[in-house]
Amino acid sequence: MPDWLVGALLVAVALLVRWFTSTDLGRDATLYLWTAGQVLDGRFEALWQSVFHPLHPAVVAMVGSASPDVPLERVGRWVASVAGALAAWPLFLLGKRVVGSPGAVWGALLYCIGSWFARTPVEAMSEGLYWLCICSG
Repeated sequence: MPDWLVGALLVAVALLVRWFTSTDLGRDATLYLWTAGQVLDGRFEALWQSVFHPLHPAVVAMVGSASPDVPLERVGRWVASVAGALAAWPLFLLGKRVVGSPGAVWGALLYCIGSWFARTPVEAMSEGLYWLCICSG
């Protein structure tokens, strides 16, 4: 099976797991979403008035500005879930270089269905986006 197809299937599995995981917002998610809302209101300095890295709220604000009718909570969950699911692809490619195809598929699949990896993006937390950045690096 070609690598692109394996990667696409892994991303699809990760998205399905994240979309069928239901949970409340994480404790830090309220600050991320508040910061994104401040950015949408034109107060960009809010990105640097927190102890958290500004990347996640900035991306949520960018996507939120493109879809103003969608509640910011849903945008935050969507950004984190899609980014977290996309991280399965570079994780698979990295695993393939290190341990070969079977180990890479199993490792990426465990990432896709792992409860912590699936739960935190649904909570609108920043981990999904950061996993994507880490695995892509």
